Amino acid sequence: MNRDERKPRRDVFKREQKAIRRILNDWDPIGVSNVEVDEGVAHPLEHEYDCLNHQLLSALHGGAGPETIGEFIRREMDEHFGLSVSAEEARSVADRLVGLVDDAPHPARTETNR
Repeated sequence: MNRDERKPRRDVFKREQKAIRRILNDWDPIGVSNVEVDEGVAHPLEHEYDCLNHQLLSALHGGAGPETIGEFIRREMDEHFGLSVSAEEARSVADRLVGLVDDAPHPARTETNR
């Protein structure tokens, strides 16, 4: 695959990363989306959850469904962030994440675990 052929895939990847960031930041389980810093101006810490992006994208493109994604979110929130997240809350976020790649053509995606 040459450079020109990789560009569309790279663009899709970047869009999906931004979409994952937006979903996780909207959810904001640790409450940092509008932490006040620097003279009372709210600055979102938009990269706080980026440590999850690669694993989420890999799982989503590998065919993981909402249940698997929800379990991953719960485990990461507990082990990495030290937060307890309900299965229902994690599943709600997982449903939104799975929706990111459902409509896009990805040869590696399967219908398993949906």
